[in-house]
Amino acid sequence: MNKKRLSTIVIGECEICNGPAKYLYFGVLSCQPCRMFFKRNAERGKELSKCDFDDHCEINVNNRH
Repeated sequence: MNKKRLSTIVIGECEICNGPAKYLYFGVLSCQPCRMFFKRNAERGKELSKCDFDDHCEINVNNRH
């Protein structure tokens, strides 16, 4: 079975957490941990939680889970 690659190689910073990234996933330059976070939530059919700090939440390499 031949799978079509759904990502494009681009070297830069993750647009979500500013960590090192080298691929566009779903049209966004993102690192592997952030990609997997959003992929897991999409597969579960869950909406992302709203920020508890009046939409001023910061996501970075130190606090992403």
